[in-house]
Parts: sequence; C-alpha cells; structure tokens
Amino acid sequence: MWRANSTAGRALTFDPTSGIIYAAEPITGVTYAADRAGAFYAHDPRTDMVYSSDPATGIVYAADPLGRLYGCDPNTGSLFASDPSTGVLYISDASGTVHTSHPTTGTTFGSDPATGMVWAADAEGTVYSQDPGTGTTYATEPTTGMVYAADPAGAFYATDPVSGTTFAADLNTGMLSFADANGGVYATDPKTGSNYAADPATGYVYSADAVTGNVYGVDLDTGAAWQVGMRDVRSADTDNIAAMAVLNLRPAGRVHFYTTSLLDLVSRVTEQGYRNDGIVFSGFALPVPGALPLMRLSHSDGRYLYTTSLAEAYAALHEKSYDFDQTLCYVAPAAAPGLTSLYRLESEAQDDVLFTMSLLELQEAAEQFGYTTQGIVGHVFGVFVPGAVSVYRLSHDA
Repeated sequence: MWRANSTAGRALTFDPTSGIIYAAEPITGVTYAADRAGAFYAHDPRTDMVYSSDPATGIVYAADPLGRLYGCDPNTGSLFASDPSTGVLYISDASGTVHTSHPTTGTTFGSDPATGMVWAADAEGTVYSQDPGTGTTYATEPTTGMVYAADPAGAFYATDPVSGTTFAADLNTGMLSFADANGGVYATDPKTGSNYAADPATGYVYSADAVTGNVYGVDLDTGAAWQVGMRDVRSADTDNIAAMAVLNLRPAGRVHFYTTSLLDLVSRVTEQGYRNDGIVFSGFALPVPGALPLMRLSHSDGRYLYTTSLAEAYAALHEKSYDFDQTLCYVAPAAAPGLTSLYRLESEAQDDVLFTMSLLELQEAAEQFGYTTQGIVGHVFGVFVPGAVSVYRLSHDA
C-alpha cells in the first residue's frame, strides 16, 4: 500500500495487490475507488449514497441508505430505480416515459409525458390505459385481442381484430351499435330489440324485427320503403324465436346460411335468391368470460363451415383451403338460466348445416329429411335479450 496527497489536499491510496486506487475529497468527505477493470466507485458521507459504474456498459448505479437502488444508462438515457421494501422497479427512458413493475402482482405501469397517457399491464397480459385529455379508459384482452374503451359520458366501445368489427354502446340509453370491416353500420334498440343497418354503398337503411326477423328497407332520398324477403307467418306465438323458426324449416332440397349482418341478408335475398327464414337464435355480441366463438368459414366451392372449435377452424383454414368469414356471435359452453341449447345437424346429401333450438324441428329434420344430429354446439338466447346479437337463417335451393 502506498499513500500520497495531491496539491488539492486529496488523499490518494494505491493497493498493489488488488490494483485498486482510492481517493478522498477533504472538503466534501466523498471517497472514491477505481479497480483495474475500470469500474468506478464512490461514497458520499453527507447522504450516505454509494455509487458505482460498469466500464463495459457505461451504466452508473447508486444505492441510498434505505436500500433503494438506482441506475443510469448513458447509451439510451434510461434511468432505473427499485424499492427493496416493495420490490417495485421503475424505469424512465430518454423521452421521459416512466415504466413501473410490481413483483407481487406482476403488473407493469407506464406513463407518457408527451401525451399524459397512463397504462398498465397485468400478469395475464391484459393492457389498460387512460387518456387524461379525454378521460377515456382502454383495455386490451390478450387471448382474443379484443380492445375495449369507455369514456366519461358512459359510452362503451370494443374492437374485434379477427372480424374487424367495432362495437359501441351507450350505457345511458342502452343503444348498441357496431360497424363491420366493409363499412356497414348497425344498431340495436334495447327497448324494442329492433336491429338497424346502413349500407354505405347504396345509402339504404334497413330494420329488422327482433322476434319475427322481418326486414324492411327505406331509401332516405326518396322515402320509398319495402319489405325484404317476405315470409309466411302462421303462428300466434310470435314472442318465441324457436317457435317462429319451426314454421320456416324447409330442409328438403335446401341449404342454409347464417349471418348477423342485415346488409348480408339483404344482398343474398335480393341478389342471390335466398329466402329469409328469420332469427334462429341470439348469442352474446362480445366474448364474455368462458364463451365460445361461433365462427363461419367459407370455401371457394360454395361450402360453409360453422364451428366453435378453434382446432377445427384451424384445420379447415390450413388443410382444406377455407377462408375465415366472421365470428357470428359467442355462445355459452354450459347451460345457464335464461339460455337454451343450440343443436347442430348436418346433411351429407345436401352438404348443409342446420342450427335449431327446437326439439321438434330437430326431430323432423332427422326423421323426415335425413339430417344427422351433431349434438349441442352451445347455449344461446331463445327470446330477445338486450345486448344480444341476432343470428338470421337464410335458405336457398340446393
């Protein structure tokens, strides 16, 4: 060991064994050390802060008497801090954006100084954010990719990245609206259950009765109104969707198509010769916890596949050249109060799928028209329920 004093009064010490050089500042009392690798250390007795630097990365570290650790990366301008009492880790980048991570909950937080946006992500991958300028709160669900938003006025929004559909709900009036990937705009009146749609191509507006499924169109420019795909209605039990669907069963020599889009319904009825069989059931519009997506896939040869199985959908897409059309709705996997079993039947002769909630319709289709019962695909609403989405059944000559 050898020691020396600089002209400024600083005490210098060198340890030849370790190669460490020590220095002390007489006025502040700060002590320094540097090793052969180039690492630098310091201790400030006034604050009891300890500092160090990594010569390989250039990162500077600090620790206070309470055990809190800090770091600064000169390459990125990022600052780090951790609290040993809570385990919370803080990070601030060069833009001033602050990130925080909580070790117990796994939740990560962040804030953007430029926009004031604040966000958080939990251990399951759900991401939340809030815009202080508008007061709007957002959330992203990692499993489905669904994005949700709610503003201070009580409006609620959601976007399905799979179908490209955007939903909106006014919590004050209960009005539910959505827009599809093609620009079609739809709305549902929770008081009457009526569905509405606006066709961006023609400007026509359509409405559908929640029980019978009858569809009407109107030209806002001329005031002309008409009924789309008139059907025979021969039942007094018009409050029950299943009862109405039984009257419109015509499996012999016909194939069926299912859609939730009024614009799709109108196009197929007016241009492709389909018949509107009405609302066959109603499902959940959004992916509530545990619900299964009822997906529609199409093939270039005109076939359609309806399934709640992601494995079956994946196989059809990658092995059988199907294309994904849309998620019609979401169905409950188990029975629950207010829900009715939805049965799926298939006809190989007609290459057709038939969905029904009616055991009578199921029996007639199996015994008279050769359909094979595939079991219960899920549980749905048999009567109008505010916020549900109506699934229409159309039929066409095979």
